[in-house]
Amino acid sequence: MFVVIDNTVEGEIIFNYLLNNKIVQARFAGKDAESGIIFCLNGLLKTVKKKIKELEAVAVFVGSGRYTASRLSATVANTLAFALEIPVVAVERGSDMKKIFEKIKKKKAGKYIIPKYSGEANIGKKNLSK
Repeated sequence: MFVVIDNTVEGEIIFNYLLNNKIVQARFAGKDAESGIIFCLNGLLKTVKKKIKELEAVAVFVGSGRYTASRLSATVANTLAFALEIPVVAVERGSDMKKIFEKIKKKKAGKYIIPKYSGEANIGKKNLSK
């Protein structure tokens, strides 16, 4: 099973996954999304009756969304890739899902991604406009 993690929309975690050569989307919002990527991924896997060790590759959207969400997505994807010895791919939001899954299938395990941000982090910066 190939999974693409989209954590770029505030308050929502979206998974696109390839199962039996079909692209399917699952959305988690509200309290589910607040529980985090791993919680939602576990819910997805239960729904499709798969185990985490059956993941064959993971991709994550980078370059848009919130700073912390980008870091979390990349960290979860890299951790899964390392622990399961599967490929991980960083993709731009708006990319064609078929092309993403084609790209995933060509990747090999052992390389990891770096989060890409849509702007400069403003953590701890004082608002000087007042």
